[in-house]
Amino acid sequence: MERVTLKVVSVLPVTGESNIIYLVPSENPKTQNEKDEYIWSEGKYEQIGSTAVDLTGYATEQGRTS
Repeated sequence: MERVTLKVVSVLPVTGESNIIYLVPSENPKTQNEKDEYIWSEGKYEQIGSTAVDLTGYATEQGRTS
C-alpha cells in the first residue's frame, strides 16, 4: 500500500506527483499560516481543502456555565 505524503511548498510545482498532498500558502488567508491543499490528479492540480478551521457556533469558555 502506498503512503500519502504532505509536502509544504511556497508555490505548486509545474508537474505534481502522485500520493502527495501539497500545502500551499492560501491566497486569501483568514488566519496566519493557513494553507490550501492540492493533489495532482489526471494531469492537473485539484484543490481538496484547506487547513482553515471555522469554529463559528461552537461553545466557548465565556459561554460556559457551571
